[in-house]
Amino acid sequence: GGEVVGLNPNIRIYRYSKGQYFDAHYDDSNKVSLNIDPSSGPVTCKTTWTLLLYLTSSAEGCVGGETVFFPNDHRSAKEEIPVALETGMLLLHKHGDDCMLHEGREVSAGEKWVLRTDLCVRK
Repeated sequence: GGEVVGLNPNIRIYRYSKGQYFDAHYDDSNKVSLNIDPSSGPVTCKTTWTLLLYLTSSAEGCVGGETVFFPNDHRSAKEEIPVALETGMLLLHKHGDDCMLHEGREVSAGEKWVLRTDLCVRK
C-alpha cells in the first residue's frame, strides 16, 4: 500500500525469441530513490507493483508468450490464470510479499517484446 509517487526509473525492455520463456517466479520489491520534488531532494521509495506494457501480440506474429498466474503458489493447469498478449495492453500485478507465482510462457513463433518498470510508493 501507500501513495504512488512515480515509476521506477530502471525501465527494462525484454525481447523473447522463438523457444524463449521466463520460468515461474515471484517479483521482489526494491528500494528506489526518486526526485519527486526537486526542491527537497531525493525520496526513498519502495516498488510495489510490476508494470508490463506489451509491445507485440499475435497481430505482429508472436505466438505464445502469455503471462500466466498461479494463485495457489504452485503450477496447476486447473488453477492457472493466463493473460494473452495484446499490443499496447498494460498489466499491473503486485510484487514483493503479495506477489503471485507467475511465468512467461514459451514463445513458439515470432518475437515477444515487453517494457517493464514498477510503481513506486513513498516508504
